[in-house]
Amino acid sequence: MTTGLQDLWEKLGSMGLLGITVDQKYGGLNLGYLQHTLAMEALSEASGSVALSYGAHSNLCVNQIHRHGTEAQKERYLKDLVGGTKVGSLAMSETGSGSDVVSMRLKAEKVQGGWKLNGNKFWLVLSLLDFYSQKYLKQFRITNGPIASTLVVYAKTAPEKGSKGITAFLIESGFEGFSTSQKLDKFGMRGSDTCELVFEDCLVPDGEFPLA
Repeated sequence: MTTGLQDLWEKLGSMGLLGITVDQKYGGLNLGYLQHTLAMEALSEASGSVALSYGAHSNLCVNQIHRHGTEAQKERYLKDLVGGTKVGSLAMSETGSGSDVVSMRLKAEKVQGGWKLNGNKFWLVLSLLDFYSQKYLKQFRITNGPIASTLVVYAKTAPEKGSKGITAFLIESGFEGFSTSQKLDKFGMRGSDTCELVFEDCLVPDGEFPLA
């Protein structure tokens, strides 16, 4: 984690670029995908890695929560994500499930008080970019592996239903049973960190955490 990268992310937030498609009441600009694409092009001209991380955060995570989340979920997550004090990610692909999303193996089982997730996710862009506000910086460590703050994670809740049996969950890094594994040493886009996520009886509480 570098202070310069944190400063860059917060500057993107202060410019409104992290919430281009988000309603103004959550700190966004309330614009459309054309404007978001123009921002992506401009960032890509300067750094493909930064643009890759930016797109994963602002579209794959933030936009998902804004479009499909409950009001409570939007209030809980969007302010920090749009402001750049936290960075989000989306977890869909797995080692044996890329373009064939329905073949994913991460499963979510209903238990008392919530859901338990078991399995792995791979190719997680932004999994190292967990930027907290300055008062929290001394409290977290990245030396033992990537840390993600807010993730939209897809898991099978009813495998027999195929594509209709997949649910999106909101996962926070502090959830019991959630951890990160190997960081990929990539040939390109090295400035956009990527790693594996591990779910071992990861308990996702009922209430606002399953994405509506």
